[in-house]
Amino acid sequence: MPLVKLFARSSLTKVVPLAALQSKLCGIWGTKPETTKLMLFHCQDWTDESFQEDIYVDIRAYGAFSTVVEWLCCM
Repeated sequence: MPLVKLFARSSLTKVVPLAALQSKLCGIWGTKPETTKLMLFHCQDWTDESFQEDIYVDIRAYGAFSTVVEWLCCM
């Protein structure tokens, strides 16, 4: 199940199109919305001014057990 976490600055005024983003990601990964978790967090950024992004993305995806076993057997 892919997990996508979006960290948006609290001051962000733009709407984040979560449904459209999830649909695009499902198309890329060949997954369904029921198995692709998308989470949005509004937070304060305490880093210095060298980071000027409005949104940071953390993507975690896990392979199917059969794929992992197949990969390990080939090592």
